Amino acid sequence: MARQRQRDVEALPPTVGGLPEMLEAERGHRPTQGVTPTLEAVMARSGLTFEAPTQSLGRTVLALYCASASSSAGVTVTVCEFPGVEQARRGLGEVTAVRGQTTGWQAHVSQQSTLEVVARSDASKESVQRVVDAFLKP
Repeated sequence: MARQRQRDVEALPPTVGGLPEMLEAERGHRPTQGVTPTLEAVMARSGLTFEAPTQSLGRTVLALYCASASSSAGVTVTVCEFPGVEQARRGLGEVTAVRGQTTGWQAHVSQQSTLEVVARSDASKESVQRVVDAFLKP
């Protein structure tokens, strides 16, 4: 397990400088081959209104890039992009280990991306399902 995690980390851009430089490096290494769901696509296809997305450090969950956005409908969405399908599955395991017990939280994997959805207590099931469908059914 530890060896596989090390190989996954080695597949990511090298760390340079502080957090701003690391985030910039991750922005520059987003997957361009193949079709993988992105936060921007999920936001557009869901039909919900979102605030501007914010980037988070992807390497903590073995990802090339992660970004989140919150909706006025009470749904917060995070999409992480990975170098490959298997690494996305392992990254989902990393995320689940950290946030899997959060109330209103669910996660999915599709192609080279993971989706995390956190629904506030006032979020409708329909709003959550629209986000999940936008991610799983491009």
